[in-house]
Amino acid sequence: MGASVRRALWLVTEWVARGLAPHEREAVLGDLAESNRTFAASVGDIAGLALRRGAASCTEPRTAIAFFVLVLPLSFLLTALARSTASSVAISLWFWIDNADTHLLQNAGFWVGVTDVMPRLLSACAMLAFYAWSAGTLAVCVSRTTARLLCVMIALMAAVWPVFSAPRYGPQNDAVFHLTFYRVVFPCLLPCIFVLLPALFALRTSRMENA
Repeated sequence: MGASVRRALWLVTEWVARGLAPHEREAVLGDLAESNRTFAASVGDIAGLALRRGAASCTEPRTAIAFFVLVLPLSFLLTALARSTASSVAISLWFWIDNADTHLLQNAGFWVGVTDVMPRLLSACAMLAFYAWSAGTLAVCVSRTTARLLCVMIALMAAVWPVFSAPRYGPQNDAVFHLTFYRVVFPCLLPCIFVLLPALFALRTSRMENA
């Protein structure tokens, strides 16, 4: 894995860690920096810790109701939608990047396909980010604790779903999802970018407005 990819994954990990208190965040990130844990494991560890911290606040009836009525359904739906989007994007990326060669790049039909599919993929990712931002804004309207729990659940599902959910792709796409990056890493990375970050942005925006 290249240095730029590792840096991008670390930035996502730092964003996930924003769900922790500042003193805990520094300690956890320091431990992860010294360890050799994978990106998914790191995100899962942070999300699990933040979820345990947030669980203490669920003793309040209002927070508990918001968790089961709002946080769980929204985090599940957003992550499921992100997984579906990731599958479509992964197939296109595999075809465009992993199979690109001089002959293919000189083929006019290749570029026609790119210009036809690319807008739809970008639109799907943009809509996913908008849904996540809207969900984060809605959660903030309930309480900041609810918004933090939503972000934590999204991070947790994004980290564990690719590991425990067996991929169900047609045999025609076996060449794509036989690769670990497209089968495990990318389905975790896309929800973090287009679901978790917009939800965190909604939380951060509300914090700045209330400052």
